Amino acid sequence: REMENSAIDWYLMAQRLNLLYESGESSSGSSAEQAIDIIIGETVLKSAVDYYISGNVGAELARSVLWKLHSWTAMNYCYQIYKNTDCIEVKRTVVELLRVAGDRRITGWIPEFLNDCDDGVQNWAVGIIDQFVFSGLIEPNEAESLLVEAEKIPNLYVQEKVQEIRTFLLSRLLRQSMV
Repeated sequence: REMENSAIDWYLMAQRLNLLYESGESSSGSSAEQAIDIIIGETVLKSAVDYYISGNVGAELARSVLWKLHSWTAMNYCYQIYKNTDCIEVKRTVVELLRVAGDRRITGWIPEFLNDCDDGVQNWAVGIIDQFVFSGLIEPNEAESLLVEAEKIPNLYVQEKVQEIRTFLLSRLLRQSMV
């Protein structure tokens, strides 16, 4: 059930998220993300994804909001759309959206995107790796296994992007070693 747009009962929210204990309470960035998803609501988050896919005027604002939120509801919805549509353009669009609206929780989906039969989906998949590395959303060792997977893809754009990412990681490592 989505919460009303009135005052939030933080006690009930903490209880719902299992953050209350006899000895006190806890919270984290992850629980804050869950709370944001609950506050905004599944319907609103999914409609933002649908609106972005539509490409209507205002779609870029929806994309930017989803980027800011990194909502698990939105990420999972993108993945479900990817899995259940036959429309290549929609697949490309949701994978592209995951490039900015996603976070490390979607890294397990990247090999599936890389192995998609469509070059456009593959291109956006390597774009996810690039964005996550550049933004620091994944560590270089996490990126390495994805880059190895991407190297297996016979797509020139993917191959070039892998080399760019490796060059970026190497230059970052060299800068860090000079400090």
